[in-house]
Amino acid sequence: MPGKPYSGMPGQRGPYVIDKINGKTLDKHGMVVDKTEVDKAYIPLKEFENMEF
Repeated sequence: MPGKPYSGMPGQRGPYVIDKINGKTLDKHGMVVDKTEVDKAYIPLKEFENMEF
């Protein structure tokens, strides 16, 4: 996503990626994100590009 500079969530302000598998959202470490911690779902694009799968 391109980012929303004025978003209330810091993770959405710059370009970001949301990684999903089997309907579950993952954080930048590949762990399932709990619904109470949605801010961890926004992976900065630069970090995502450097991730090893």
